[in-house]
Amino acid sequence: MAVRLLFTGAFAYLLSGVMKDLVGRGRPLDYIPDLVYKDTVVRGSGFPSGHMALATALFLTLSLYLPAKYKWVAPVGILLVGLSRVQLGVHGPMDVVGGFAIGWAAVALFKFVDIRTRKNPK
Repeated sequence: MAVRLLFTGAFAYLLSGVMKDLVGRGRPLDYIPDLVYKDTVVRGSGFPSGHMALATALFLTLSLYLPAKYKWVAPVGILLVGLSRVQLGVHGPMDVVGGFAIGWAAVALFKFVDIRTRKNPK
């Protein structure tokens, strides 16, 4: 589980950074001058939300290992992270959707990769 979390989280983080450089869309404060900004100073592009990408990747990966009665934790956690990024004024709704897509893609990619330790043949 830890290795899968590492791979999905790292991939989501790196891909969101690459997408921020490629797209270069500003944050809501750049487009809405009267916006009440509730977070510390952030830098860089707004699209996609790196927090959302990482949270989605980690929550969905964890949900693969949770018992059925706790599977609800993943969508609730993802939703709360997305809403908090918009409420703080650091991302628009489409930034959050883009981050979700990247996190979901990271999980989909590594869900089917066989990650096992190999024993050394003697």
